[in-house]
Amino acid sequence: MNPVTMATVISRDNPYENPLGPTFEEFSRAVLYDNKRDMHWATYERWCAPCSTRYSSIVKFESLNVDNMFVLKAHGLDISGFEAHSNPTRDGGTKEKTWVSYFRTLDSDLLQRYKMRYENDCLLFGYDCDISHFLK
Repeated sequence: MNPVTMATVISRDNPYENPLGPTFEEFSRAVLYDNKRDMHWATYERWCAPCSTRYSSIVKFESLNVDNMFVLKAHGLDISGFEAHSNPTRDGGTKEKTWVSYFRTLDSDLLQRYKMRYENDCLLFGYDCDISHFLK
């Protein structure tokens, strides 16, 4: 099988004229079928080895602001200039509503592949890995 890249997964059926990037389905195919396993999409268990490395803290993106404050205070660092991170969605909707809508565009094969790839990460960080939420 030829290596999969983002450039090779943009289909002729892509709904965007001169697409700047892939659709979520095309992106998912590139990530899930990439045999080289780009480090940006690697599992935590593979990339960060949280079970074999003695981290002093593990910060989750969902609670980034609270976690960052904890880490800064725990290390006696000045927090007076700390600015909270904000990553709003373009349409103003909730982040959960947005990512759920993306995953609902995927077929059951891609959803199953996501589950198989990231199931241990879900267990490690307490995420729900039940793909039935996304089935059409």
